[in-house]
Amino acid sequence: MSFSSKKHIIYNNIHDVHDELLKLKDISIEKGFEVGEALYTQSLHFADLSRLVKIEFQDLIKKYQFCKLFNSLPYPSYEDTPEEVVDVFMTIHKEVEHYGRAKSEKKDKGSD
Repeated sequence: MSFSSKKHIIYNNIHDVHDELLKLKDISIEKGFEVGEALYTQSLHFADLSRLVKIEFQDLIKKYQFCKLFNSLPYPSYEDTPEEVVDVFMTIHKEVEHYGRAKSEKKDKGSD
């Protein structure tokens, strides 16, 4: 199911999936949705995330989780940490925090 065109389609390759995600990203921004959450939720309906998210990013997510769990730095110091890693960790942290808040708010609304 294509959420952007609201009809059933066949994705012939990963490029078709990426095109759909780009359209969904634009729709999410236009409607004021949190882009990361919207893309993740919608992609579960038509894509295998292990094939959608590059191994490189899966590894960075694992590294982030390890550092968070064991309260450690990914490199000996902040100064030694590549800027790209800091940027990715900040993005992951933002998405995790948003998800936690949204889940908490949803739970609070359910208890009213």
